[in-house]
Amino acid sequence: MRIDGLDAPENDTAVRFGLILAFVAVVLRLFFWAYTGRVWEDALITVLHSENFVNGLGLTHWLGEGEPPLHGFTSPLSVLVPLVGDLVHVGFGLSFIKIVSALAGGLTVLYAMAVAIHPKMKLPTPLAVMVMGYLAVEHHQILWGMAGMETQVATLVLLMSLYFALAEKPGALGVTLGLCMLARPDFAFWTVIAGGYVLFVYPRRLPVVVAAALAVYLPWVLFATWYYGSPIPNTIVAKDLGYPLWTTWPQFHRTPSFVLKAVWDGITGSYVNGAVFQPLGPSFAGHGAGYQRLINDHGMVCNIMAVLAALGSVAALRRRQWAWISVMLFVLAYAAYFIFCVPYVFGWYLSPFVAAAIFLSARGVQAAGTLLLSPKLRPTAWSLFAAAYLALFVALLPKTFATEKTIQERIESQVRKQVGLFLGHVMGKNEVVGTEPLGYISYYSRRIVYDWPGLCSRKVVEFSRTHPREQRSLLDMLKCCQPEFIALRHAEYQNSLSHTWIDENYRIIASFEVPYDKNDPVFRSPNIDTGFMVLARKTWHPGATEYAGESLGINPGHARALNSQGYRLLKRGQIAEAVSVLNMSIAACPDFPEAHNNLGLALGDQQNPSGALAQFRRALELDPDYALAHNNLGAVLAGQGDYEGAVKQLQEAIHCDADYPEPQINLGNLLARRGKLAEARPHFEAALRVEPGNREATEGMRRIDAAMSR
Repeated sequence: MRIDGLDAPENDTAVRFGLILAFVAVVLRLFFWAYTGRVWEDALITVLHSENFVNGLGLTHWLGEGEPPLHGFTSPLSVLVPLVGDLVHVGFGLSFIKIVSALAGGLTVLYAMAVAIHPKMKLPTPLAVMVMGYLAVEHHQILWGMAGMETQVATLVLLMSLYFALAEKPGALGVTLGLCMLARPDFAFWTVIAGGYVLFVYPRRLPVVVAAALAVYLPWVLFATWYYGSPIPNTIVAKDLGYPLWTTWPQFHRTPSFVLKAVWDGITGSYVNGAVFQPLGPSFAGHGAGYQRLINDHGMVCNIMAVLAALGSVAALRRRQWAWISVMLFVLAYAAYFIFCVPYVFGWYLSPFVAAAIFLSARGVQAAGTLLLSPKLRPTAWSLFAAAYLALFVALLPKTFATEKTIQERIESQVRKQVGLFLGHVMGKNEVVGTEPLGYISYYSRRIVYDWPGLCSRKVVEFSRTHPREQRSLLDMLKCCQPEFIALRHAEYQNSLSHTWIDENYRIIASFEVPYDKNDPVFRSPNIDTGFMVLARKTWHPGATEYAGESLGINPGHARALNSQGYRLLKRGQIAEAVSVLNMSIAACPDFPEAHNNLGLALGDQQNPSGALAQFRRALELDPDYALAHNNLGAVLAGQGDYEGAVKQLQEAIHCDADYPEPQINLGNLLARRGKLAEARPHFEAALRVEPGNREATEGMRRIDAAMSR
């Protein structure tokens, strides 16, 4: 491993802890794999490439007969590692990358130890243990590797290159920088930083570094250029075109505070997508829809560690510890890159980033102890801080592991995998399905997929190239391409009301969902994949009328799919049909509050206020925190003249969901009609803070201001 200083007496304790934690890291990852069976969506995209290669289809995603190979993966290592396994036995690639990731987890801890004990960095032993422990036990450091992705390998080669830069080992540094480029193309920023460090510290060895890096990376560049026509992955082009950057949103130009808030959310423990330091605190991103709180710390643990990282940077500069500059530049450059240049910061992008940031946080703890405590108290304080910090992550592992197991069993295996298998059964070899998720559907169907934003589809990328930014979305792409089949999440189908072409050209042929259970943890989470519907063009004629013993169409036991269909019928004005379908949804699951709420809306449209009130109240019996039902109940009560009851319900809706503008608008209108203009105005203001430019709130403000001026 070429690590120096292992025999130095002053490093004895750190080395012992390093070996123990490296062992713990490997065991935890293997246990996570065995216990949860977790397979991340994107892992299946890359593994399908490697399996296709061994099966004679080329190192590509299936695009149809006669199509040239497509560079449908971002990280070369994410394909090259499983390719080794698939060459041994087709289908072994996914397991092989997990085995490699588990071993890489242990090596990551050891190279973190090597950096921490190096004389140029030299963290106190308790803080070195804190860094190693974080990399060993933090949930996302485990998840993104053991879900079958290259993330753990990327983190490892980053820390290896950092160590070899410090240790002035140019050959090893060049090799690891080449591996960095194979792990993540955006590590190009890091190679420049590391090269600058070499140029500053030992410039005569720079040619060795460059030569070794090119020897590792250049063959791939030449191969990709020859085989795919370009070394730039299609995935990078697709994401750049398909995901709008927040700086392109209208609010960026209209609302100066929007910019400040976006940057603030990016550097603090805000739990939003793109909060780059978030994994430094207890959080959970396993649902794939941003971060969730695991404890009620309001992001303070993350914020404290980010502030400590800033303090550590200042302290290192004040003491002229120039070796820290490479780590500082890495953290600064990638924080700016993720916040300002990456449209959607997926959680696995951040694992190498926070692996570097935790070193700065540890240096900040060291600086704080030096400033505030006497020399005798510092080791104890550092030890207590490190122990408390690591204990927080260890204590949460049973919860996060159990949640990952639930997601795999209830979402991935029960829903998304089944969608893929169904499509593989009913689709012809050269027929196309359009959908947003790619991995499970493509891997298990082995059919052509127009995914969004086109990670493995030239046609989707071409759509994005030829359409303005505001007309690029999943549904816009599907309308343009009109594939034979469409797979939509319940929410995507339910809320695509303006896309009438779906109803005109397609019919539902299957539904897949996790049955609703208010005690099931997946329904207390932001997971968006709990239900899908498959639609086929009306001109499609199935070879059979059944699949797995069930008739084609919405499963009559799938309450949530029926509810989505009923809501869509309701919003299209087909009230009688909506009432019928929503009653079927309630019959399938009487405890599903959303169906009761939507039936209440439909009954209200049928001029049946008593029936609507009964349904809204039933929805609130089932879910007292259901903001939409509170709002709808308040609106009906207001229409019946029950002013106090309406105000109470609208206030409850606001209390349940402060980011829901409609009850604010309804309450503002209700107060304004009763002449309470001064009380009404703040509610319209609140609605506009939640949704700048909301037409109803703006009109309400205008009417109030005009009336008050009179």
